[in-house]
Amino acid sequence: MIEPVVVPLLYAPENAIRHARVVTLTRHMIEVKIMKNWWLDAALKPQFDPIPIDRHWNWADAVIDFEGTILQGQTVGLQTDDGEIQGAMLLSSQPAHSFIALGSGSLFVELLCTAPRNRSHLRIDESDLYIGAGVTLLKWAGSESRRLGCEGRLRLDASPEHLGWYEKRGFQKLPIDPVSFENVQYTPMECARIADRPAGR
Repeated sequence: MIEPVVVPLLYAPENAIRHARVVTLTRHMIEVKIMKNWWLDAALKPQFDPIPIDRHWNWADAVIDFEGTILQGQTVGLQTDDGEIQGAMLLSSQPAHSFIALGSGSLFVELLCTAPRNRSHLRIDESDLYIGAGVTLLKWAGSESRRLGCEGRLRLDASPEHLGWYEKRGFQKLPIDPVSFENVQYTPMECARIADRPAGR
């Protein structure tokens, strides 16, 4: 379990910074706040085309399988004062090997997502709600990487539609084969330091 950390998050309707907390998510919180509440939000369109890649992810039983080895980790989320989770990810606490710093470690990021209510293209009103959940979680992951002796390095496998988003945050493609899962090719990437972007975009 991590100690909750207070971080800023942009609340778009008021163009104001609100505080959220990075917290460890219990299984109950994952099942209710993510797997149920995320997709039953009244602000969402009744149907999605295409279906979001994370629509049917099983967050409750997710593990980090790195090259055949299960890495220890924990699921963390950004919780706002209303108790809702605005973004979540699974982060290893056990290092994977680094490509950009040979002989060193890098923490592995899995299942990084912002809540559907924060994705304007999924909302009925097509407006922004909370902006920057993903990059806020990545920055926190970078600080965890430094705390655990990995000097801020992070690794992940990027889905095709988010490849450019990760590149803007400083991730680079690695010279290894893509990871194939459920007919999707994920690109192995690594970053030494998360780059700042305006408004978390």
